[in-house]
Amino acid sequence: MNIIKKEMDFSKYYDLLNGKFSIFKIEAASMDASSRLYLRIFLKNNKTLVLQDNGNDNILYDTQIKSYEFLKKHHIHIPQIIEKFPLENIIIFQDLGDMSLERYSKEHDLLQLSSKIIRSIEGFEQLPLDGYSSIYEPMDEKKYLWGFDFFNEYYIEKFKGNHFKDLCSVRESFEILSKEIAAAKRSLVHRDLHSRNIFIFRDKLFIIDYQDLRLGNLYYDRASFLYDLYTDFSKLYPLILPDNKEDTELVHKMAFQRLIKILGNFAYLELEKNKPFYIKNYESVILKKLEGLKSVFYHTFKDIYEIIYEK
Repeated sequence: MNIIKKEMDFSKYYDLLNGKFSIFKIEAASMDASSRLYLRIFLKNNKTLVLQDNGNDNILYDTQIKSYEFLKKHHIHIPQIIEKFPLENIIIFQDLGDMSLERYSKEHDLLQLSSKIIRSIEGFEQLPLDGYSSIYEPMDEKKYLWGFDFFNEYYIEKFKGNHFKDLCSVRESFEILSKEIAAAKRSLVHRDLHSRNIFIFRDKLFIIDYQDLRLGNLYYDRASFLYDLYTDFSKLYPLILPDNKEDTELVHKMAFQRLIKILGNFAYLELEKNKPFYIKNYESVILKKLEGLKSVFYHTFKDIYEIIYEK
């Protein structure tokens, strides 16, 4: 977790934790696009902890605790909860350090971790469907199609200032894609499995940011991981893509839907939340990954490809 050097008032956290921990200092940690606040707690015994402040969102807090208990029960490697403060919606976690999979990839060969990565992905795919009831709606046909509408509204129309010549035809093609994705085998999905949400700690891979756990396409997390925006996992494609053609096509369909949706999300962050960092830094990455899927989807989504690469 990266430290942000900025002035903040941590007095309420000192007051809250006083008596439970012997604190040396507190520093703000990277929040990425999250609405949650993360702090690193330095203890006088030289150990560190991570504090997650969910603000006034008690639903987010309750959901995190629920998903934590379920994933722990099924032996998914996630950081240990050290202390909970339900009234304040604050959770204290074990500190996994700073070695995310993204950072590791810049210094090491990812093939060294391939078996652990595959086990981490399969761990979510193999979770029992009847053991967890999410507050979030399943990733169904309606939800996948919503991703296209969001992409069209915020990326195509508002960000690029353009429009599809035949929106009904493009949306109809995306509706077919959404039906195919929704009709396939389902599993519980992390929903945001990428290299910044996987940490290496004591020779194990740990997953963070799992509170959005819900039902979705079996290969949602696999597609999310393989088409990560922050790390190039192309070397792992032969190992992580399914063995049969039908399932490989399903991963590609899931990846295409997700990348389209992310373009909409990042355009929304700039236009509605005044957060231009994401579209500025990752638009070209997304377009490059969509280019890699062009041989599969150009015939069906020619209008999308022509408009997103239009100068």
